[in-house]
Parts: sequence; C-alpha cells; structure tokens
Amino acid sequence: MKALRTIPCILLSLVAAACGGAPTATLLARILAGRFSNELLITFASMHPGWPDTTAVRTSLPKFHSVMRHVLRSAEEGADTVVWLAASDRARGTVGAFWFDRRVAPEYPLPWTRESPGLRQELFALCEKLSGVTFENIYRGRP
Repeated sequence: MKALRTIPCILLSLVAAACGGAPTATLLARILAGRFSNELLITFASMHPGWPDTTAVRTSLPKFHSVMRHVLRSAEEGADTVVWLAASDRARGTVGAFWFDRRVAPEYPLPWTRESPGLRQELFALCEKLSGVTFENIYRGRP
C-alpha cells in the first residue's frame, strides 16, 4: 500500500510540470516537503537533468540543438541525478531541495523569482484539482 501512495505524488508532479515546467515542479516539492516531511519518512525533492540530446530537443528547438549539440547530455547523463536521488542516503532529509548533478542547487536563480505563501497554496490546490488527487486523503489512507 505504501508504494501505491507514491502514485499521487508522481501524478501531482506531472500536473505541476505540465502547468509550469521545472519551476512549478520544484515549488511543488518544497510545498510537499513543508507539509509532510515531519510526518513521513519521505524525501521530497526536485531535480534538473540538464539538457539531454533527445528527439524532442532536436525537433522542438532545432537552432538551440545545432548551437549546443556538443554540450548536450546523453539520456543516461540526464537521468543520473534522479536515479541517484532515489537510492541516495545523502539526499535523505534534504527538505524540498532542488538538485543538479547530485548537488543541491540554488532554489531561486534570480532573487525576484520567489513566490508568496498565497501562490504556494494556490498552486497546490490547482494541482489537486487538475490531477483529481487530494493528497491529504491519500496520506491518511482514504480514497
């Protein structure tokens, strides 16, 4: 049953990523960490894979790809940090951290990009609405 409880987290994360990309997924990880880290033995984290050389990058961003192709990562390099996070003792207990290349990276690259507490609540409510998942119910073991 505990493994099944990860599905809503993944679904919420996918909704957040679809709504606003990596910054939104990172914010969602911080929200979940703030709400549940003291109660659960779960590390909520987000990460950036870098720019992997994928078909999506080649077809969606052809100019970017042609200029940056020599520094783009392989799929394996892009997946390295997320796989490492899943197995790492070092990541355990880092509440809502944002990771890049197995290191905690700055959460806010620009000082004026910080969100308000009201925006955090709005985002969480929107993710729950769009995903059809109420995290509190899943956490408490209710359908």
